[in-house]
Amino acid sequence: MHLSERRREPLVTEQGLGQFAPQIRQDEQEVTHIAYGIEPMRLIANSTPGLVIRAYTDEAITIQFAGTTSNEDSEDTFTQAVLLHPEGAIALGALEPSELSEVLCEPIWPRSPELVIIGHCQSDLWLSAEQRALFLSRGVGLEVMKLGAACRTYNLLTADGRSVVALLFPK
Repeated sequence: MHLSERRREPLVTEQGLGQFAPQIRQDEQEVTHIAYGIEPMRLIANSTPGLVIRAYTDEAITIQFAGTTSNEDSEDTFTQAVLLHPEGAIALGALEPSELSEVLCEPIWPRSPELVIIGHCQSDLWLSAEQRALFLSRGVGLEVMKLGAACRTYNLLTADGRSVVALLFPK
């Protein structure tokens, strides 16, 4: 029997999967998975003006703010800690992730982010329970990752229109 002649059967049935089962729709050519009612990600290049991370190393982060009133893109490089949000950047100076405090987080809360991404160059970074509580008490998600992954994740989520703030700590 040739593969094209094979009868198409559902990969997963909804029977027995319980109330938390993802919705599954089988089309003629593909199976589309809609995970638990979460809005699918929209990837549109240059969809809105705003801050974009253009380059990064462990020592520096270069950001570009596109769509300024002068129709020119402005660019800036940060070699120390920086807080990024879609509308701008705030230089934090020579700080380490271990110094994360209520005072340092004050510029984050007016932006009402869904998620705060902390990017760092340390091999193992663990935030204290008190530091994690700063975000959890406000219902804000928190992700801690290597600097490069944080930069890529920030660009991807802001391009998708998500409410994200990044705290980045180059060496």
